[in-house]
Amino acid sequence: MSQRGVVVVVGSVNVDLAFALADLPAPGETVVAADARAGLGGKGANQAVRAARAGFDVDVHLVAAVGADQAGADALSSLRRHDVETTYVTRVAGTPTGRAFVSVDGRGENSIVLVPGANASLSAAQVRDSLDAIAGGLPRHLVVVCQGEVPGPAIDAAAEFTAERDARFILNLAPVTPVARSTLRASNPLIVNESEAQSLADSLSGSGARPVPIRDAAGIVHRALGVSVIVTRGAAGVQLVDRLGVEFAFPSVPADRIVDTTGAGDAFVGTLAASLAAGDSTAEAVQAALAAGARAVQTRGAGAELLTTGSVA
Repeated sequence: MSQRGVVVVVGSVNVDLAFALADLPAPGETVVAADARAGLGGKGANQAVRAARAGFDVDVHLVAAVGADQAGADALSSLRRHDVETTYVTRVAGTPTGRAFVSVDGRGENSIVLVPGANASLSAAQVRDSLDAIAGGLPRHLVVVCQGEVPGPAIDAAAEFTAERDARFILNLAPVTPVARSTLRASNPLIVNESEAQSLADSLSGSGARPVPIRDAAGIVHRALGVSVIVTRGAAGVQLVDRLGVEFAFPSVPADRIVDTTGAGDAFVGTLAASLAAGDSTAEAVQAALAAGARAVQTRGAGAELLTTGSVA
């Protein structure tokens, strides 16, 4: 039996084209970027890289889909250089690799436009077959991570697999996308930011036109689903409601400077997954994840490295 923990990230792979701006444009406004660059992105790729780089004794696999284009080839090369196993990343002919257009202002805040591309072709069958193959190694701790940038049936398949295998399922529902109720209930934990928590709480509570107060959102989601919930709150730290409904507050780890908030959430999720796969407690994993998020905001870009200019052709 393997003595190493295993993280399997089921998620998106994009090429990010990032623009450095003084201020984000208002509706109808044209602004001039000081710089632009292409880098590895997509929540799945970002979280897999962060898990592999977190310093824990774990193996990291990515289950995803990219195009049969230069962008896909560059993304796969980058992932492998960062010790992410890409055996279960499918190359889709006739469909481009996903793209994200990221604008970052002088305060590090960002605005993102996403073009799914090949990510939309990730199927439940591919996810199930990939997880069956990976789990054949009988890892000591198997953690499966999903985000909201791939089709709902693919996420549902991952959740079903973990329920059958008694593995841990982490759902970072970003963005909030339709998934089965059983998928939400399988989450351990369910990770969202404040706006995502409010959106999910609104849908679960049936509050109608009156939005749920942000401060109450985590508790409402927990009571509706019976799962542990983590709400990331940026500089305000993290709110955790455990499976028993007990609430904990974790302060943020101070960053020396904030250059770019893009990918800080992915650094948090990837590191949390690696820590849990290594056998750490939830509290220990949250602390490690907060430190990773603080490091992430001090560098520019969400991904691991720059890609070639051919990636954005």
